[in-house]
Amino acid sequence: MMLAPWLEARPRPRAHALVPLDATSVLLVGCGVGDDALALAERIVGARVTGVDTSLARIDEALRRARHVALAVRFAVADARALPFDDGRFDVVLADRVLGDVDDRLRAMRELARVTRAGGRVLVHDRAEVISPRDVERDDDVMTLLARAGLVAIEIADEGMLDDGARVVTLIGLKPRDEEP
Repeated sequence: MMLAPWLEARPRPRAHALVPLDATSVLLVGCGVGDDALALAERIVGARVTGVDTSLARIDEALRRARHVALAVRFAVADARALPFDDGRFDVVLADRVLGDVDDRLRAMRELARVTRAGGRVLVHDRAEVISPRDVERDDDVMTLLARAGLVAIEIADEGMLDDGARVVTLIGLKPRDEEP
């Protein structure tokens, strides 16, 4: 299936390639107008892809764009600090340049972890200074928050540069499987 030309023209971040092809449910937090969620749904055939954003206008545009393609993607207005999903609902949760703009990063990271199933992945795609700032006095860098949310960092993947020259990276966190009694 071919996506609309406006969707195909934009290169996807490497973070999308880090979403396993056998994922059955993916949440994209900070989905904007839906292009990345639609691209993920095309790439991972059969997966339930859900995109959320805090902006009603962006979600309305995502819904409009989704009408033009035959993909099963859901969109909703939601805040990363209070996601409206059951615990362990998603195999993969991808936060795309969200945590740098959230005032309570720990709460948001805990929510990302909460909605990820045991053994699932949390991918945090953001500016390098959000993932691991040079200011060592901070305790809200994503590496620290990941551990405080009960996740295990397994990789940092270099993504390259944004148009403004800022370096972006993707941090991969794994939600440990529940221990057997």
